[in-house]
Amino acid sequence: MRISKSLLVTVCLFGLMIAGNAQAGSFSYKPHMLLEKDAHRPQVVRFALGGGRLVVGYYGGASKEGLIKIWDMYEKKVVKELPGHKMRTSSLAISPSGRFLASGGWGGHVVIHNLMEEKEPLDLKAHKGQVNALAFSPDGMTLATGGKDKKVALWDMGTGTLLGKLKGHGKAVKAVAFTPDGKVVVTCSEDKTIRSWDVVSRTEKRSIEESAAKYGKLTHGGISPDGFMVAAAIKEVKAAVKGRRRAKGGIKEIDFIGLRDFKTGEMLGRLEGHLETINALDYSPDGRYVASAANDHSVMIWDVVEKKRVTVIDLKDAVLSVDFSSDGKYLAACDKKGGLYVYRLSGVSAFPRVVAGGREYQPPEVELATYEGQPRRIAVMEFKSKGKIEDYVGSILSDSLRNFMQQTGRYEVVDREHMKAMLKEMKMQLSGMVDEESAVAMGKLLGAKGLVFGSVAKLGNMYAINMQMTSVETGRVLATAEERCACAEEDLFLAISTAAARLIMQ
Repeated sequence: MRISKSLLVTVCLFGLMIAGNAQAGSFSYKPHMLLEKDAHRPQVVRFALGGGRLVVGYYGGASKEGLIKIWDMYEKKVVKELPGHKMRTSSLAISPSGRFLASGGWGGHVVIHNLMEEKEPLDLKAHKGQVNALAFSPDGMTLATGGKDKKVALWDMGTGTLLGKLKGHGKAVKAVAFTPDGKVVVTCSEDKTIRSWDVVSRTEKRSIEESAAKYGKLTHGGISPDGFMVAAAIKEVKAAVKGRRRAKGGIKEIDFIGLRDFKTGEMLGRLEGHLETINALDYSPDGRYVASAANDHSVMIWDVVEKKRVTVIDLKDAVLSVDFSSDGKYLAACDKKGGLYVYRLSGVSAFPRVVAGGREYQPPEVELATYEGQPRRIAVMEFKSKGKIEDYVGSILSDSLRNFMQQTGRYEVVDREHMKAMLKEMKMQLSGMVDEESAVAMGKLLGAKGLVFGSVAKLGNMYAINMQMTSVETGRVLATAEERCACAEEDLFLAISTAAARLIMQ
């Protein structure tokens, strides 16, 4: 199989994106494509893997049911309709592999569709009242649901059974998200708290309370792709101050986004600009930007490193949902008037940088010791390309992994050219390094304490990436990770960084 032209173009751009990450973002967007405006009003929108298709939840029409449509945004047409809910669709989530689509409705049900097999959808009675939020774990095997009933539920996707409920919030849960290692669930609630929960024990780990005055609340939230920052949409209500905006009847409302360090709870910044309630937030795949959708008819995009707004997109009515594509090239939004929009972006990378509040993440030595003694100096071997995949695809992914590992600040990664020079002396080729015993010998010569081996394979429309970290000194396997992706070749960059994040968090 020949690698696609689009992948080669992406590879060229990829290096430029990484080189520009340290600089202030040069964000811009091009005019939208309006996909639809009819009696079926979109309520929530999500990009399917690959970026070329949109999954949209609706409300309206003669039946008043919450339909689900899958759009091909390039052809500007619906390619599939799925049964949804008896009432409107309120939330959507797609599993990391692209296999499962979960939708939540006003009636408290969650419907699970298998997008790769013709099976009857699974219907879960998840909550009493509206399902506000859904999130899949990084391995796609656990679904977290948050509802108006103040509860968070965890579901086993293999069996469809309830694993347990997380109880503690005093008001409706508005957002749920998993950390990159899948071990923690983060939740945001109208009770003004951001909480984190241990997935296995289903116990609360910590709670951060946002100060939002007497009548304030959190209206949405999310965690950055690297897992180090939490963004919360907050409605702050105070007594009016003369000369300030929106002072009605002695009350002043301020809608802003609060940025906090997830580990410490430290406030990192406050993004203020919306004039009405913020309905949705989404991080760009590189973690540099946050898009917010609000009742003031606008989508605002914020640079979380510079702590400033970079653009405002005006729509026709209150904006209900917003989502970045996995490759960072597009932004989708829908408004209350029935408009479904897609915008072409520039300045966003599909490579998730590991940053926290604009700082390169540099964990202290004592914290490094908790990562199963993972070595500081590592060498990444060339990935094996299995099946109908050319060898240089594995080589490209190996380079992506080296960049990711280096940027975490946890590792000193042996330079590829240094490895090639060493192999030349040993009369071997980097691409031919398949013998782990020989690789360990080379690792010792390079002064590496750890080696990362990996492979990429394709079966049908599913890619599988596997990797392991091995100790040079003992030969013991320190950590393993797997990522499956029913996606375009271009999205393998995101898949490799997702798998790497799991590897280093073990």
